[in-house]
This record gives sequence, structure tokens and C-alpha cells, in this order.
Amino acid sequence: MIRFEYWKNKQMIVMVIMLFVFQSGTTWSDTASSSDVKAYTGERLKLITDIESSYTYSDLKHADSLSGGILDCLLAASWKMKEDQFLILKYDGGYEKKLDFYSDGNVPRQRTEYQEHTLTPMLRMGIGHDDNLSLIPSLFYTATFNKDTQSTGWNDGLYNYYDAGAGIDLEFGNAGFGRGSGLLTIGLQYYNRHYPNFISLLDLAVENEDLGLISALDTEKDEKDYKGLLAKIEYLWASDTRFSWNTEYSILYKKLDDKKVVDLNGSLTGDGQVDHLHTLSFQFTYKLTRELQTGLKLGTDINKSNQNFWDGMESYSYVDDVATENYYDYFSYGIRPEISYLFQPFPLSVSIFYSFHKTKYDHRKANFYGGVYKNEKQWEVKKTIFADIAYMISEKWSIHANWENTRSESNNDDDRFYLYDYTLNIYSTGLSFKY
Repeated sequence: MIRFEYWKNKQMIVMVIMLFVFQSGTTWSDTASSSDVKAYTGERLKLITDIESSYTYSDLKHADSLSGGILDCLLAASWKMKEDQFLILKYDGGYEKKLDFYSDGNVPRQRTEYQEHTLTPMLRMGIGHDDNLSLIPSLFYTATFNKDTQSTGWNDGLYNYYDAGAGIDLEFGNAGFGRGSGLLTIGLQYYNRHYPNFISLLDLAVENEDLGLISALDTEKDEKDYKGLLAKIEYLWASDTRFSWNTEYSILYKKLDDKKVVDLNGSLTGDGQVDHLHTLSFQFTYKLTRELQTGLKLGTDINKSNQNFWDGMESYSYVDDVATENYYDYFSYGIRPEISYLFQPFPLSVSIFYSFHKTKYDHRKANFYGGVYKNEKQWEVKKTIFADIAYMISEKWSIHANWENTRSESNNDDDRFYLYDYTLNIYSTGLSFKY
């Protein structure tokens, strides 16, 4: 699924890159060596901080409401070892207390609180005599925690996960054309992800501590754990004029550790589940005037899996059982136009965007309430309107207030266990600090 929130995190990462990565003579070197940064960090050590804290009130129409808060934090430090070598340590994390829905390739699940923490050490090295060619190996560790509405603690979230891995990026800083400067990045990443709370129902069915029973199957106990190999290519182009754009393509190869493929007869095979997720995105920005800026974001995902689904229809009879081949195959696409305006001479800015995202399953059928299948393939649509107003108190401090309205729709009417159709409003006001 395309997650437009990713672009927000990506912008912060790009900010780190602008400070640290392009200090060897590329187009953005002036940004990296500004006197303001040196005043805080000195010649060898450079720091960046981006912290945003907000009070939030979220309201699920005809259901629950919740008062909470959001804390986003990006901390990064770069140590200049040699003229063309930098050691970078980055922390990116946050906490949210708000009504929300999340999933991980299965079905939407409601939560009230969320944490994510990622620590990434990396080394940037210039290659040869070309200042515009860099090699960046990195390590990372990520931990996420969810409080589902029925959970009692941080360790109970069904989709909690931990992953650790390593990556390597090759960056070509002199990849521009025309009147613009360009950056081409080719990367490869490997990681191991573990879901501690997602245990196979087959194993749980024969586990009973009170009776002293343990699982005799042990075929797919860690049902969602997988090894991931992610390859990507990204190009960023910026000009001295008002236009800039970037595009990225990635493919994620997921090999699940224990999950076996279910055949169309409902039996486990000896083959393990393998998924391939293709992602393509485009982003365009154009400044109409000094104060007015517009943007457009487009994206698509294609997921292919060898996993089928056998539905016993909650009965003991085989007559009404339904088998769906390649149950997890889907195609999704999204579009997000946005506009922002900076008032002068007051340091006040207004930003508005609208996003539309649709997921269409290749083989999965939608359900009537009660579980009976419709004669149409399942689809899901999410529409979001976001408006934000921010006032710059100083060069580093600002206050903001925003409103986010999300409407989710689906032709799946079976909401006994999961909520597909809802309207969620989130109101937020807070303070941010950057340097």
C-alpha cells in the first residue's frame, strides 16, 4: 500500500543528506557549509535536529474520540573523518496517541498509540578522484510498538515488529542535465524482520498451557517473519528556476521464514511463501511565485504472492468452503496534489493537500455482511484532506495547527471483525524546533 506519510519522513532524510552527504563539491555544498551550521557545530562535527510536538484530538465518526499527542524527532550527527569521508549517526522516531488504522498486508486494525524508533549509523566515502561519486554503507535497527484498542500494553500489538539489516547506496552527484542539477542513487538493502505477536493459528490450536499441551505442528509458528531484499533506484532533479522533480522505483523481495503455501484443496504444501512488491513514485514541485508553491505526487504499488487462501466459512462442512488463488495479489495507485502559500511580510504559511488512494485485489472477492462472497473483486479507497497553518516565531521555532479528514470506503461489507468504512477527523496544534 502506498503510504503518503512516507514522503514526510523522506523530506527529513533529504534534509540530513543536504547537510552531510553533499559536502564534497556538489550543487548543495553551500547548504552544508553555511555559517549558521558552523556556529552550532564547529568545523568537523555537524548536527541537525528536527523535533515536532503536538496536542491532538481524534474523532471517529459515530464511534470513539481520543485526546492525545504526537512527538516526531529526527536527530543526526556527522563527523568529518577525512576530506571525503563522513561518519553519520541518525535517529528517527516518534510517538503518537490518536485513533488510527494500520495493517501489514492483511486487514485494517485499529490502534490508539504507536511508537517507532530507528537507529542508523552510516559511512559516506568519496570514490576515486571524482567528488560527485559516493559510496554509503549503513546499518539499521527498527522497533515498532502498537497499542491496539483491545490491547493492555505496548508488547501486545499484533503487528509489532523488530528488524535489523544493512544497506549500501551508490550516489552520482553530477547527474544533471539542461539547466538543472541531478542526483542518481542506486541502493540495495537486506534485513530480517520479526513479529513477536503474530503466531500461526495452526500452532495456537494445539497449545494449551493449562492442560500441559504444546504445539505438535511447529510448521509456521512465526507466521509473518521474513527476510527482505530491497533494491531501488532514485533520481532527483532541481533547477535554478522554479521546477524540481524526483522519481523512485523499488522492488522488495520477501521470503517468509515459516509460512507455507496453502493449496487450493486447503492443505499445506512444502513450499514457502514468497512475495514481490514493486513500487513506483513521482513527485513534482513548481513555484508559481515567490510565495506560492504547488506540488503533485503520484505512486503505484503492485504486489505478487504465491500464497492462496482457504476459507472454511466458519462451518464444519466442506460444501461451502471457498479457495482463492494468489489471495494477496493487488494493484494500488494514489495521487496527491498540494499547494502552499507564504504570507509576506508576516512569517505565516498555509499548506493544503488532497490525497486519493485505491487498492484493487486481483483475485480476492468482497463479502456481504456475515461472510458470504459477492460476485465482484474487493477494492478499498482512502481519501484524505489536510490543512495546516504555521507561524515562524524565530529562525528555529514555529507553531502550527492542522486538520486532517480521512474517509475510508470499501465494497467489503463484512465488518464483524474489521472496520473498512469510516470517517476519521484529527485536529492538532503544537510547536516545532529545527536547526
